[in-house]
Amino acid sequence: MPGNARVINGLVLSLKETDYVLALRSMGSSNLRLMLNHSLPNALPPVIILVTLQFGGIIMAEAGLSVLGIGILPPGAAWGAMVNDGYKFLKTNPMLSFAPGIAIMLVVFAFNMGGDGLRDALDPRLRGVI
Repeated sequence: MPGNARVINGLVLSLKETDYVLALRSMGSSNLRLMLNHSLPNALPPVIILVTLQFGGIIMAEAGLSVLGIGILPPGAAWGAMVNDGYKFLKTNPMLSFAPGIAIMLVVFAFNMGGDGLRDALDPRLRGVI
């Protein structure tokens, strides 16, 4: 959360100094109008991208805790717990451990690629660049 707050703070401080905000202030716009109609829509795409990219780390943290036995409890399904359960059968049936590990890897990779694609699509500095 502190990292997200720092990013949002930096975005709002940089948006506060743009020309259109100064023009709106000179026309007499209220602070609430500036925040809701101009600052929030311009600060939202970077925040969406940041959250999307953090999903991979969240999934890895949950899987790591489940491997250690302090994640989701056994009635619930957790890929990390499945990796831990399959560890006992590595010599006889290694896919019991490899399959959930590969699933974790693919989902984390998909979220990272999705966040990177969102960054490319929503970043105004990259528009028109191939």
